[in-house]
Amino acid sequence: MDLASNDYLGLSNHPRLREAVRSWAEKGPVGAGASRVVTGTSEAHHHAEQQLCALTGAQAAVTFSSGYLANLGALSAVGGPRTAFFLDDHVHASLHDAAKIASSAQVSTFAHQDLDCLEGLLQAAWQRQLRAAVVVESVYSVLGDSTDLAAAAELCRRYEALLVVDEAHSLGTLGAGSALGQAQLLDIVSSESPPILMTASLSKSLGGQGGVVLIAGADAPSWRAHVINTARSFIFDTGLSPIVAAAAAEAARLIRTEKPHRGLEAAMGTADRVLTRNPILAQHVEPIASPIVSVRMPDAASAAAAASQLRDLGILVGCFRPPSVPDGVSRLRITLKSYLPPQQLTRVLGQVAAVAAKAWGAPSACPFAEDDARPAEKKPDQVLLQDPETIRAVLGDPPRFSASNALTAVQPLTGQVRRYLAREGLQLPAVLASADGPRHREVRKLVAPFFSPGRVKQITPRMQEVAADLAEQCAQDADHGSVDLADSLAGKLPPLIMAELTGLPLPEFNQLKRWSQDSLELFWGWPDAQRQRRLAESAVEFHHWLREQVRETDDPETLFGALKTHGITEAKIISFGYFLTIAGQETTSMLISTALYRLFGDPGLLESCGNTDTGEAASRSVVQKSLAHQSSVPTWRRKAEYSTVLPSAAGDIEVAAGDDVLLQLSGMHHSDPSLAFGYGVHRCLGAGLAEEEATVAVHTAAQAMPHSCLTGAEPVWTSLLSFQAPEQVLVTSGDDCTDSRERHQI
Repeated sequence: MDLASNDYLGLSNHPRLREAVRSWAEKGPVGAGASRVVTGTSEAHHHAEQQLCALTGAQAAVTFSSGYLANLGALSAVGGPRTAFFLDDHVHASLHDAAKIASSAQVSTFAHQDLDCLEGLLQAAWQRQLRAAVVVESVYSVLGDSTDLAAAAELCRRYEALLVVDEAHSLGTLGAGSALGQAQLLDIVSSESPPILMTASLSKSLGGQGGVVLIAGADAPSWRAHVINTARSFIFDTGLSPIVAAAAAEAARLIRTEKPHRGLEAAMGTADRVLTRNPILAQHVEPIASPIVSVRMPDAASAAAAASQLRDLGILVGCFRPPSVPDGVSRLRITLKSYLPPQQLTRVLGQVAAVAAKAWGAPSACPFAEDDARPAEKKPDQVLLQDPETIRAVLGDPPRFSASNALTAVQPLTGQVRRYLAREGLQLPAVLASADGPRHREVRKLVAPFFSPGRVKQITPRMQEVAADLAEQCAQDADHGSVDLADSLAGKLPPLIMAELTGLPLPEFNQLKRWSQDSLELFWGWPDAQRQRRLAESAVEFHHWLREQVRETDDPETLFGALKTHGITEAKIISFGYFLTIAGQETTSMLISTALYRLFGDPGLLESCGNTDTGEAASRSVVQKSLAHQSSVPTWRRKAEYSTVLPSAAGDIEVAAGDDVLLQLSGMHHSDPSLAFGYGVHRCLGAGLAEEEATVAVHTAAQAMPHSCLTGAEPVWTSLLSFQAPEQVLVTSGDDCTDSRERHQI
């Protein structure tokens, strides 16, 4: 999987470009034969320049034999005595080189994206009556961020400066063909102001070779003539091969008419969802504003090691380290492609995320299996109880240990986020697991019939049918490469069954997953202020969607309709639906992922669980062990209403009134899997359903994929206060399984 090259649209192998090359080769020379100003200009060059103008909205163009030479030519053509170049300090090395080469021009840089600093430089140049040229990139090749071109162009207009924009990474990747068209800068360029010069490579989105200088604005033909007659890298260089020019012309026409860049927009959304899923890694992913995705790494050594590990897994990413980066920060750089199937891109980006997140300390083993996974500075926030009998005593005594803190965010929300949630109407009143006394009993009585043992037994054949269909598709995908069972099986079975069992609405799977994961982290993670706002926006979107579903549901045969019929308030129904989704469907998906991870990491388990006669019992055993030692819900919280002393196997524990108590429900201290679903009046109503779904998923997967195994990098685990699971369960089939099993020891 190539996530390192700049072939964003896959045109380097496109049949139309190959046909354009073949057609030209039959009628014209392969090489230009001389400089363009002598005899090296051909029909292919003119045609390419016309098509590039049509794509970008420019009025004139000049092609060069490389993008580097185009940058040299552009700046050398406009430089000279009494000229001042002002470069964003992140622009490409070729532009820095060009500015230095441009005879006696004065060269200054300004801090990346700091237009206030740029204005100060322009004011000084204006006062000194210097000709000024501002040099920026539309999309920067390291961070992947974008310049506010409209603002930069307005500054240049105000101070009569020339704007030079390197569009190497935006040409063909944006909706209007280029950043110039995207920002509609031609409206800013007047007849009295200098034009805008754009430079670009023809070897990235256009899939070929060469470079171009494009001119937009007044008197573009005269400016083109000026570039041709003064750019030394044009005058003294043999012209671009006509064959390559023919390919560039066809690529520009294809992009303009077919718009293949639309696939990049979807890929950017996928990258944002996958790479920012893990909260540890998310803070090191630069904002995704282009097909260039930049992931910061702790240091040069870890960046090189991560790139090497990914290469061993068949994934190519860029590795940028000092001194070749403008800010001295080592990074993995991912260049997205428009033509990659979304499911495949998701799996591969998950591998990149796993490798990068582990470099930042994300756990590669079950967080609460053998240790207390809370951040060290957060451990004093709760009194940790691990003895099973002590936990039963706490859960069996709601008057003394209340569930009232179940809706309290683990990481206190900022005032700004609280005000935002209130303004958007997000209300989560106590219900079921977060309520005590009559409020709890009222809703529990209405909900229990939907999850009764009889109802679960009744829907089990349908559950087996759905699981078999999903597993069969997973088996086909594994035979042709790999499949992420956490996404393709564990992530789909619970919501599909929940929808049929209760009549609850079902959004698109990726959207449901994102909403669920964001809300889990918002309430049970430790997000900083900036991430809290992003998670809160997702939670509000989820809440608004649920509110619409509740308002539109009146059928008393559905869960929402039944609650409505019995007078449960809209706010309580929404709150119930909210937590049923994220703490019901999502945690069942997480449990299934954990069980599948155990299954495919052990050939003996896989064989026994796939057995026709005894496989169901063996699969249930896998689920039971997962619940006991690696439950997807390893802890619950309670609040002590009174001061008390709790006896435990490790000695008496003093608990003060008002203390938060953390109950560890699974891990090395437990052998009873039933405790993973709670105890007493707060035992999960969906416990039987979750256990049955996990058992069916394990048994069905073992039967459908008997020769499969874990592959790829060891996954990182979701690590929140009350939720844990492997973020990927990547599985393959065939000859690679022997090596993979040696790497994955569960």
